Amino acid sequence: MKKEEIKQITLDTMTKVGKEVELAGRKYLIAPINIGDMNLIESGALIFPIFENKTIDEIAFTANVFDPEKAKILFYIIEKYVRYEDGKIPMTKELVEEHGWSIKDIKKFLEVWLQISD
Repeated sequence: MKKEEIKQITLDTMTKVGKEVELAGRKYLIAPINIGDMNLIESGALIFPIFENKTIDEIAFTANVFDPEKAKILFYIIEKYVRYEDGKIPMTKELVEEHGWSIKDIKKFLEVWLQISD
């Protein structure tokens, strides 16, 4: 293979993978779940939007924020899979609070995150 034929994969390319979604009035890029994190779904570590084909009410999602163990996992997921400003800036717990995400926004994020791989 000639050097010209090798396509370079840049950080810019990698950060653009995912789906754009609007949460709390801002646009974010959500990357698909990494196979290494699939155990978070199986373990029941978080309350997810769809469980046995039934929609879960937003009130149940408060546990994802207020339960210390669930919150730790939720913010790990957000920091790993969500970026904003065209995929340039990774989200943090502090940015989630600053941007004013509601429980509905968290539910929407989880719905989108779980469906990207479909």
